[in-house]
Amino acid sequence: MGGAVGGGLPEGAAVWRRPARTPALHGPALHDLLGGGARSGTERIMAGMTAGTGLSRDERQLAGRAGSVSLGVILSRITGVAREQTLAYLFPTRMLDGFVAAYTFPNALREMLAEGALSKAFVATFAAVDHNDGTRAAHRLFIRVSRVVLPVTLAVSGLGMAFAPEVVDAIFAGPAFSEPFLEGMRFGFDTPRDLAVWMTRLMFPFLVFVSLGALVMGGLQARNRFFLPSVASAFFNFAVIAGAVVGFVYAPRLGLHPMAGLGLGVPLGGLAQLAVQALWFRRHGFRREPAGGIRATVRDPAFRRVVRLYLPAAVSAGALQIHVVISRYFASGGTSWLSWFHFAYRVAQLPSALVGVALSHAALPSLTRFAGRGDRDGLIRVLGRAGSLMVALSTAAGAGIFAIAEPLIAVIYLRGEFTPEDAEGVTALLRILAFGLPAFGATKLLTDGFFSLGTTRPPLFVTLVGTGLTWIVTRTLVVTAGLGHLGLPLATVSVAWISASLLAILLSGRLGTDPRGRSRAGILYRRVLGAGLRSLPAALAAGAAGRGGVWLVSSDSEWSTLSALAAVLAGVAAGVTGWVLVIRRTAPGEWRPLRELLHAMGRRVGTRFGR
Repeated sequence: MGGAVGGGLPEGAAVWRRPARTPALHGPALHDLLGGGARSGTERIMAGMTAGTGLSRDERQLAGRAGSVSLGVILSRITGVAREQTLAYLFPTRMLDGFVAAYTFPNALREMLAEGALSKAFVATFAAVDHNDGTRAAHRLFIRVSRVVLPVTLAVSGLGMAFAPEVVDAIFAGPAFSEPFLEGMRFGFDTPRDLAVWMTRLMFPFLVFVSLGALVMGGLQARNRFFLPSVASAFFNFAVIAGAVVGFVYAPRLGLHPMAGLGLGVPLGGLAQLAVQALWFRRHGFRREPAGGIRATVRDPAFRRVVRLYLPAAVSAGALQIHVVISRYFASGGTSWLSWFHFAYRVAQLPSALVGVALSHAALPSLTRFAGRGDRDGLIRVLGRAGSLMVALSTAAGAGIFAIAEPLIAVIYLRGEFTPEDAEGVTALLRILAFGLPAFGATKLLTDGFFSLGTTRPPLFVTLVGTGLTWIVTRTLVVTAGLGHLGLPLATVSVAWISASLLAILLSGRLGTDPRGRSRAGILYRRVLGAGLRSLPAALAAGAAGRGGVWLVSSDSEWSTLSALAAVLAGVAAGVTGWVLVIRRTAPGEWRPLRELLHAMGRRVGTRFGR
């Protein structure tokens, strides 16, 4: 294995070796953390947001960063919902099974080769080089890594396109994928399997663009620019929507399948996502630096550190994607199961992204800084605050989604080619996935804890164990127990809780004891579990109030768009009101940082859109 940045440091050794030289890396003002370039008015913002809260500087920074990421994720997920609505409206779920199958491969490799593993390995190293060795060295590292990523992803994309039939046959072997389409749905493709092979070849170039985009995203995050990376996928969504609509209207006139535009929209969306971040990265100071040849790249300690962090993380991300592949393998056994699970999971990802992803991106820079200094107490303080925020928000989100699932699915999807039978199937899956939201968020944060400590082996071990469990549990529930499509989310949620528990156990041994001899892991987990117990009454109140709001507006099981929209709005309003009223009394310690996060989001909106 190669050494760390600066040469030969052992795993987990300090990276941040001297005090920060600029405000951007040491105690940055909240306005800067939210992405604002100018510093005018910072003192007023800080005073307004921190007065009377009793929060530490790092907790205020965490709230600011999470608010910035959350706002970007909200915008991104809204466009994602619009994308899913478009697909559900235009294409029947039987046909969408082919699209979901095809998108599985470039998307899984995206997690393994790009955003899931490469981005985190790169952001930690890039930030350290930028701090210790200067901007030019950091930019040189960017060039060297990108020169390796580009040919590798081009080769993988080419292989994927060449061997698409074999890959589809290996993964989607269920009987539903071999059943012929109805005559009006064929357009030259007899089965979902044939359509999936064709669309796989169209979409694989997406991997090249999104992998390069992951490097740019890492560079932006390393410089505390969180908003644009979190919102960049909105440009991908716009491109996919445009491609789907244009293809649906014009492709049949050219003798092509109506999904042709959708297949081309995926790589074009990846290109758009890369371009907008690259332009912003250049605007914030990126310049090309002479990087030498391949020998200079291989000898570079910073490059070797990226590889050292990336390889086990890539294996872990790859194993995690095997979970997805296993679920989709069994989903190919029933008609529309694949599309139903896809739509349900996309809706469940909205609160999961707002909570887990936002807090993960917000906490990682502080976690890395404290771990690099050897300050375990600071690390558990940030991890504890992030965990408390996560558990309070995710339990409430899970209860709320369970309460308003029927009208929510109806208002999002129930129109066009999406039938009431489809809505019923997706609703059932979504309600089960709601129970996994706290586990999804905990897994992200605990993995970041290991990553900040300079090791990815325990998360890799847990992921590999989870892969075996996923196969066993999914097969048991779907096939042996005969639960059919309901077994898919049940297996996903069960494995998520087991994985989060294993990660928590393994992290305990790496945190040691504090100066008073107390177990840091005990302090951390008591804080998070206490927050969960204190916020549980508020979550139950949110669910009950949300269900009551839905019932008051409409008790009819057959939803029109207007009645479903009214029920969702009433349920959300009642649920949020009930949650705020209860959590302010039962968990005031959790409410204060949540209020900070909401303030940060509000000020972010004012900064971005009030100019």
